[in-house]
Amino acid sequence: MIAAACRERYYAPCAIIAAMEVAPGVHAVDFDGRVWAYLYREGSRFTLIDAGIAGRLELIEQALDDVGGKLADIHQIVITHFHRDHTGTVAELQRLTGARTLAHQLDAAVIRGGTVAPEPVLSGTELAMYEQLAKGIPSAPPAVVDVELADGDHIDLDGGRARVVHVPGHTAGSIALHFPAHQLLFTGDASASIGGRPIVGVFNIDTEQARRSFQRLAGLDFDTACFGHGPAITSEASAQFRRAAAKL
Repeated sequence: MIAAACRERYYAPCAIIAAMEVAPGVHAVDFDGRVWAYLYREGSRFTLIDAGIAGRLELIEQALDDVGGKLADIHQIVITHFHRDHTGTVAELQRLTGARTLAHQLDAAVIRGGTVAPEPVLSGTELAMYEQLAKGIPSAPPAVVDVELADGDHIDLDGGRARVVHVPGHTAGSIALHFPAHQLLFTGDASASIGGRPIVGVFNIDTEQARRSFQRLAGLDFDTACFGHGPAITSEASAQFRRAAAKL
């Protein structure tokens, strides 16, 4: 059922909304309704959370232009996991901006290009969808990882402090970012949203571990959840996670 819903809505192309504000100072960069990255404003600078698909840098430029910024204002990039739909523009952004890049230590080698990415373990219902979607996503060029993160690390930002939450299962080094002071969570692909509801992300290397990671996220307090796939939930998000986790 989840796979069918994904085919119909989760990955359905839609009109691009370049810079929709999902929380104060947080804007979503919409890659054709399939992949989301996020700009977190820090005064006159920005942290980019995930970097979308290679060859689509213009979407990030347009989003920055919409909020009065430019590429040079990106000073750091936080990657939630190594998949190419989240790391596609990292190398190009590094060349253009000099931004430092942060990722979990278990995914860093893949992002650098030194290790081949492990394939997900797919259910029968996921297989056809994965094969179809993978064809449309170009490879991500190898990129530098300047800072290797671990569970419980903190990333200090102007106006906020993000706690790194290790949520393996989708990849070994998948992370979420939790901003307790802002009641804000970036899930990466540990979760996705379909029809305004959170689900365990699909295409995992370890489905049971992914479920446990989803349950860990459900134990946090946050009002807004931002996903790598699917629109943000902007009200009472943690309560929705807890309801979904109770059904796993």
